[in-house]
Amino acid sequence: MVLKAYVKANECSTQVSMEEFAILLAKHFTSAYLQVTAAIIKIVEKPWERISIDGQPHDHGYKLGSERHITEVISMKNGALRVTSGVEGLALLKTRQPGFECFMRDQNTILPETRERMLATEVSASWRYQFESLSSISNQPLLFTEKHLDVKRVLINPFCGPPKEGVYSPSVQATLYHMAKAGCMCFVDVYGQFEDDVCLQQTNHTAQLKLA
Repeated sequence: MVLKAYVKANECSTQVSMEEFAILLAKHFTSAYLQVTAAIIKIVEKPWERISIDGQPHDHGYKLGSERHITEVISMKNGALRVTSGVEGLALLKTRQPGFECFMRDQNTILPETRERMLATEVSASWRYQFESLSSISNQPLLFTEKHLDVKRVLINPFCGPPKEGVYSPSVQATLYHMAKAGCMCFVDVYGQFEDDVCLQQTNHTAQLKLA
């Protein structure tokens, strides 16, 4: 399978998105082998970030980033298709304007409300495209890559807010809700070809502790 992926990648005459390559691989297996009725291709892309030393970007030194671009393509021999994309390990931090208030309280609640704290969290999000067949895929180059970047931008904006003013967050749960809502609105208003199936979850949360 790994060797076949290298061979098919070498056959690409132009740059393709990760999703397009997954579709290409799946189509190969369902068309080349009679016994294969369906192919499931999962790909994870881990970005390499250029290292800076003394404020200068290194010419050939890189470090592995924590964020991951994921995709899963399910292709059937009859041409039916399902494409899911997403991001994992999106680590975000805001040092001002996060709070924690208006949460449910009972007789066991001892945590006080606050309007000023630090908020650091790691987010995973996934979405499913509405393409139903291989013939319905657009021929626009790097379409999936552009949409992945657009969706990530739309998810980050509700977390951070405008560059100078920022935006207040009453809780990480409320912020996740607004991020998912913005993602759904982006799908409907901008693309029109996403299903309203968006999964957004907090996978890690960092708490601030006072040591003195």
